[in-house]
Amino acid sequence: MSDSTNPVTVEMFVFDVEKTARWYESTLGFRITQLEPGVFAAVRYEDAMLMFADSSLYSGKRTRGREYDASIVGHGIEVRVMVADVDSFYQHARQAGLPIISDLDDRDYGLRDFVFEEVNGFHIRVASRLP
Repeated sequence: MSDSTNPVTVEMFVFDVEKTARWYESTLGFRITQLEPGVFAAVRYEDAMLMFADSSLYSGKRTRGREYDASIVGHGIEVRVMVADVDSFYQHARQAGLPIISDLDDRDYGLRDFVFEEVNGFHIRVASRLP
């Protein structure tokens, strides 16, 4: 069982929970901590945890008077994953051929980071604190 009760944990609604969890495991080196195929999964990398639930379980089917459009995935959010060595993670992502949205660089907000697009279309920002 995973620790899915962290004070803040991102839960993404996806079309294939098991495929998504396995992709994070095999492509990015996350560890699957919970898997209920077709329903829910949780993965962990260092202290970062992501959860995936089947899109049919999404509670926000209506948002601000508009119908939920399942075809628009990941628009308007970025998930930040803090890691000890962003350079190593970046090299791994490049070797895996991931689409890099924002290249690795030192930022004026105190982080070294980059952004890639994951298998469901979400943008994931991976970062380490600058010394």
